[in-house]
Amino acid sequence: MLNKYSFIAVLLFFTAQLYGQYTGHTSPQHYTYASLQEVAEPIPKDYTGFKIQLFTTYEAIDIDDMIFVFFEKITFEQTLEEGFIYTFGDFNSKQKAIDFLQTILFDYPAAKVVSYQDGLRVVGNTEQFPLHFFDIWNP
Repeated sequence: MLNKYSFIAVLLFFTAQLYGQYTGHTSPQHYTYASLQEVAEPIPKDYTGFKIQLFTTYEAIDIDDMIFVFFEKITFEQTLEEGFIYTFGDFNSKQKAIDFLQTILFDYPAAKVVSYQDGLRVVGNTEQFPLHFFDIWNP
C-alpha cells in the first residue's frame, strides 16, 4: 500500500506526463542551438522585412515540436535577454504581416509583428494586438 507521500509523488509524476503529452513537450532532453538548426534557420544577416514572432523560450524547443508541423520555414534568433525567439513568415509590408497575425492570434496570443533591417531587429517597431474573445467570435 502506498503511503501519502508515495501517492503524492506518483500523482505528480503522472500529472507531469499528461501535461507533457498535452503540450507536446514530453522529452526531458535539453536541445541546443545546433540541434535547433536541423529544423529551423537563423535569421539571415541580410534579411530586411517583416516577420511574425510566435513566442520566446529560454531554452531551444524540442525539434519535434508541433510548431515545425504547423509552419514552414521557422526562423529563430538567440538573445541574452529573451533566449530563443521563434519567427515565421517573410512579409514585404507591415500590413500583410498584420493581416496574417490576426489569423493566428487565437493559437498564439503573444504573437506580434517584428521588423528587421539587414538581419537586425528594428527595436520599437512591433505590432501586437490584445486578444479578446469577443473580437474574434463576435461579428
